[in-house]
This record gives sequence, structure tokens and C-alpha cells, in this order.
Amino acid sequence: MSAWITLPPQFTSGMVIQQQAKTRLSGLTDANLELSLELIRTPFDKHAVSPLDPNYGVIYTAALKSDKNGRFQFDLPALKASFDPIELLISDSERTLRLTHLLVGEVYLLIGDSTLSIPLADSTAQLASDHTSIPYLRLLDLARRDPENCWHAADQPTELLSKSALGLMFGRELILELRMPIGLIQVLLPGRKIRDWQPDNKKGQAARLLDPLHHFCLRGIVWSGSQKDLGETTNATEIIKLAEQLRARLLPIESKPAAFLMLLHPTHFINQKNATALTMANENLSYCAHHLAAPTALVPVSNTVASNHLAMIAYRLRTVCLGLLYQRKAPHSAPECESIELVGGKMMISFSHAGEGLRLTGDDTRVRGFAVCGPDRIYHEAMARVLYGVRVMVWHDAIPNPLGVTYGFSDNHCGNVISKDQLPVVPFRSDQQPAVYSLPREWVHADDPSQWQVFAGQMSISREKANKSEGEAALKITYQATAGQTITGSGQPETGPSAFTFGPLIDRREDFPPLNLSHANQLLVDIFNPDRVEKTIKLNLYAIAAPGAREYTTEAQRIVPALRWQTITFDLDTLRNDLDLAQIIRLKFILTDPNNRGLIYLDNIRV
Repeated sequence: MSAWITLPPQFTSGMVIQQQAKTRLSGLTDANLELSLELIRTPFDKHAVSPLDPNYGVIYTAALKSDKNGRFQFDLPALKASFDPIELLISDSERTLRLTHLLVGEVYLLIGDSTLSIPLADSTAQLASDHTSIPYLRLLDLARRDPENCWHAADQPTELLSKSALGLMFGRELILELRMPIGLIQVLLPGRKIRDWQPDNKKGQAARLLDPLHHFCLRGIVWSGSQKDLGETTNATEIIKLAEQLRARLLPIESKPAAFLMLLHPTHFINQKNATALTMANENLSYCAHHLAAPTALVPVSNTVASNHLAMIAYRLRTVCLGLLYQRKAPHSAPECESIELVGGKMMISFSHAGEGLRLTGDDTRVRGFAVCGPDRIYHEAMARVLYGVRVMVWHDAIPNPLGVTYGFSDNHCGNVISKDQLPVVPFRSDQQPAVYSLPREWVHADDPSQWQVFAGQMSISREKANKSEGEAALKITYQATAGQTITGSGQPETGPSAFTFGPLIDRREDFPPLNLSHANQLLVDIFNPDRVEKTIKLNLYAIAAPGAREYTTEAQRIVPALRWQTITFDLDTLRNDLDLAQIIRLKFILTDPNNRGLIYLDNIRV
């Protein structure tokens, strides 16, 4: 900025001005100084224009006098979106400040932490190349303290590495859809709590960075909170306060306040003691979305593919923006539970913002993520079915009159219901009464080999869709004894039939160990024995017990030599005196076969 005049940091060369809105330009200069302002537009393709064409050349002029403190304020007219560059000149009788290559389009504020704060440098090289050909996408980082900080176009790849990767992808999506310039202002500081961002928080660095935006105009605010706020009971109040104070500071567009687009917290494991911390934080965001008196949307960040994570979130942001702000045929937010009706022991759940209907992710056929509870308030994974894309029917055969329902209500949830617009359903619970919530236990469906491991013996575990008891698939388990050696469950050589040991992965952090079986009386598993050879199977449990740990193996259960699915039952009540069933850290099945080689199918584990 010139030494004789000071403007807010967003007013630099390369700036994007919000279309269809008056822009207030305040500044500081010498006292009682006569100033003039001009806006000069030239065609972006440099074609010849007539001197009489009102759309080009000098399109606006204004003059004023600074006050006794040197303050001044120009109100620029509302302009239409255009790729034509504009020059802004502010002059006194001797000096001129010139800002060049200004554009008119849509402007968004990116604020907060977490998903938004991932810089392009942490992404892949391909992501950078996706933006190098878009000079009309521009970004300003207000968190930089460099006095020479300015707007950078997306065809300046070296300047983009520290910028928000998600923001740039979102901007690219909007440019391709809206066909107009897009400006992004990022104010991203890691680890700041919600209260640090409150505009009335004079002690917070984050709040001070927002001061230049006072009486600025933009279309929307993209908010991504910090996990430092987890567990705070005031979250919802603070977020509502933040949104309202930011909107109060910004100038409206045609009397409409800026939209507030909230990215949900990314769901992942924390620990079993506090396995719903992130989900409850997202519950607060959902509450805010329904209590803000202005355009507001929820944007999930879960249910993505790791290799395309940020691009999928950018697409979701773009989708809700099109519906919420641009009157396109798109939902205004992610789908949320709208109503629940109990019909014949089944819960019929309706959703808002479902767009053209609901479906399952990928090629899934089993609805995942729903749980119901009875009068004991203990939630159990439930069966569910999407009905004609508009409702979901949820039930549990052992709970004829369910009192509550949840969806994806844990920090490592496995819900797979999305809208046809690719927006995942927002996790929810039907009430906030004290309850024991259902943690993700995908291994019990026995249709994903990656959830299983081999402990002893030469074994192969794969997915079988054709022969299954329920769900999407079964586990196909082939086994063969090592030449010249038989294997026991403990892994030691001995004579007699081989014992092959395998089991689910239940001790990883994302599995919220230990496994709690204290509410179960039995463990049942369906087995298909195609060899028509009589075999046996045992259940081995290993539990934490102060000051050490204890292990117990059940009596062998017979697998009959028949070409049909059969249910094997293990009685857990007989183990209660020997093990703490609430502290299971390892679960194994020990299979024996007199032939020392063969094949079984395993499916549908129930506890």
C-alpha cells in the first residue's frame, strides 16, 4: 500500500469484488484531503470498444474529502459479474494509488480450522495442476502478516501451496458451474476455539484478523471448527453467536445476509469412553442450522474415498451452494432426520433435503449405521431398508417396540445412506435420554475380509457374495496344514488334527477396544461346511483383568457334514465367572478338521 494512503488488506490488485452488491471502501490518509475515485473497465479479450460504450472506459467516478482524522469512505456501486478487468484509482491533486486487474464475481470467506486448514502443499501434485489454468479464481490469506500480502490467482501455483486445498477445489467447482470469477478470503488458524473467533473478542488474535471485513460484502461464510471445542456444552450458543456477529458486520446483498456453510467435524475414532464426542459436536452444528435466521447449510466430511477426500467435500459444498444461494435444482443442505413414526414395531424415518431420493454408497446392498433401543436404553445394531428413496424403515427382531433410534452415532460410524446428490445423511439420535450407544462392529457381518486376521495356521480369508447367510457376502475361509506339522490354537506343534485359528480385528484404536460383551448371553455364528466332513470349532476370548489378563476357551462345538447353513451357539453366561466380558481385547475361532485342510463359509455373527 502507498505511504500516503491506507486501505483494508482485501483492497489490493487482483481483488474480486462481490457482484450485485454495493462495496464500501474505507481508508485512512491525510486530514482534510480532497480525494477522487475512478473505476475503469477494459474488455478481457482486448477487443476494440466504442468511446460511447457505457460498459467500458470510466464506468464510475466519485469525490470526497477526508475528515479531520484522515478517515474517508467511498461506496462503490453494485456491479454485474464479469471477467473484464477493472482498474481502481484513488487520487489527490498530486498522487495516485492504482489497483489493477480487479474482477467482479462471487466472494466467500473461509474461516476456522480442521478440514479447511489443510494446505495445498499437503495434497497431491495433481490437485495443484487442476487449478493452474484458472486465473479467475483468486484467494487472499488474511492470516498472513506480510504487509505486501495480496490476492493470488490460481494460475500462480507457487503462491497457492500455503492456501486451503479444500477452498481452492470449492472455488474451482463454483467457477465451472457459475461461469464467473470467484474470490476466496481465508482466515485459518489451527487450534483456535470458537470463542477466539467472536468479533467482539478483543483479546483474540483470530477475532482481530476479521476486523478489516467490517462493512465488507460477500456471498457466504464457510466455517470449519476445531476439535479443541469438543465436550464444551456451550458449543451451539457460541456458534450461533459467531454466525450472527459475522453477519451483522458484513453488508447484506440485496437485503440478504451472507450464508453460513458449516462443515461437520470429521468423524474418526477417539476412545471408547468418549466415543460420541465428535458426533455430539456435530449434533450441536445441526442444532445451530435450525436456529439461525438466515441461509444456513450442513456439509458432511465423512463417507469419502481417501484418494479423493477433499475433492468430494468440495463437490458437496458446491452442491448445497447451488441449491441454497443460486436457486438451482439442488438440496439446500445435507439430508437430516425430519420425522419418526412407529408402525407395527418398525420405525419409519423421513428426511429433509433428500433431493431426488436416498440410496446407499457404492454397490452396498445392506443399510449400515442404524441402531435401536428398548426400555433398557441399550442400543443394538438394527436392520434397515430404504423405501422408494424417500424413507428408511428400521427394526430389530428382538425389540418389538423400540423407544429410540440412532444413525451413525459414534465417532467412527459406518453409515452408508446418501442422497442421489452425493450428500451423506447427517448422523442423529432420536432423543438425548441417558443410554448405552452402539459402537461400530462391522466385523459381525462377516462380509469384509479386511476386518479379520489369521492367528495360527495356513489360511486364506476372502469375500464370497454367492454363498451367504445374510447381508452382502460371507467369509470364504480356506485352510491347509503346513507340511510335516500340525497347528494348535496356541501355535505349538502337536500330533492329531490341525487347529486353525482366526478372528476379527477388535483391538485397533478405531474399534474402540475393549469389546464389551457383558450385555450378551450367547454368541451365534452361521457356518456352511461344503466338504461334508465333520469338524469342530471353539471360541477363545482374551480379556483385560487387573493386574493382568485372562483367557478362556469354550468347549468344542460340532460342525455337521451337511450342505446347508447351520448356526453354532457359544454360551457366554458360562464364562462370566472366569472372564470380565466387558473387557474383551481378543476374540478367536479355533477350527479343527481331521483332514487338516478344507473350506468353510462364515457369516452373520450375533451377540
